[in-house]
Amino acid sequence: MNQNKGKKIVLMLLVGIIVFSTLEEAAAFGVTAPYWKENPLTMVPDETKKITFTLQNMIGDEDIAIAVEIVKDENYLTHLGTSNIYTVPAKTKDIAVPFEIHVPLTAKPGTTLPIEINFLTTAQAGSGQLALGMGVTKVFDIIVSGEQIKTEEPQI
Repeated sequence: MNQNKGKKIVLMLLVGIIVFSTLEEAAAFGVTAPYWKENPLTMVPDETKKITFTLQNMIGDEDIAIAVEIVKDENYLTHLGTSNIYTVPAKTKDIAVPFEIHVPLTAKPGTTLPIEINFLTTAQAGSGQLALGMGVTKVFDIIVSGEQIKTEEPQI
């Protein structure tokens, strides 16, 4: 009976080794953000602002593909990139992902507008291997301020 138990353990270890050897090399990536939950963005009604997130791939020797997805809220946030898929080469820390935020004129001061963006790894075309999907979610708030933007009137 102990001999059968030993064979099962060895068999399970072999299956585990085979499964993990077919997985793609571990890919780790990061996303730097100008704003986060504890550091919200303050804007006034009818203000537009461009912001940039930065993708990093400093661990491993493989390039990775990252898909960008706005979860909340497309009413205020627009992705300005030409594609929602970014290739991040290995040992890179400066791939810009541009967005534009617009707070509508009708937004009431004191309102909080939640923003959520997903950055997800995608399978590399033609890799032929299983890949573990990874993702990073960036969440921050836009606080609508009551102060209006000061514009200088031309002197006549």
